[in-house]
Amino acid sequence: MNAKDTVIVSKLKKISAVEDALARQALREGLIPFYVRSMTVAEVAANAAELIESMNNEISTLKAQLAGAGTALPTAGQRVVIVGNSSQEFIILSEIANGYLITPSPTDENKPLEDVRIVARNRVVFTDPAASSPFNA
Repeated sequence: MNAKDTVIVSKLKKISAVEDALARQALREGLIPFYVRSMTVAEVAANAAELIESMNNEISTLKAQLAGAGTALPTAGQRVVIVGNSSQEFIILSEIANGYLITPSPTDENKPLEDVRIVARNRVVFTDPAASSPFNA
């Protein structure tokens, strides 16, 4: 949590504590409208502080996941073979939800793509990444 968020959460917690004390005093003195107002403010301030802390935790978690996911190498342009057919090499054009969009290698970049396929991730084996094609998908 950055310094600004920490200050805001701290102030909200102080407001909640002060309003809670005022509500208890108003209840002891029989001032029901003031009790209701102070309890409402105390509850809203406490919920706001809790929400800010919760959102900060979620953001921190997402940042950590994003940092971990960013280390994977891009797959577009890499050469693969299909399991059970190692005689034909393919180039990955794009990654999709459960697989890859591939085309046979070698491919002439000046001609329209032919024989484009979608293949499941578990059906491909990557060949040497150093030998990957410079094909710009």
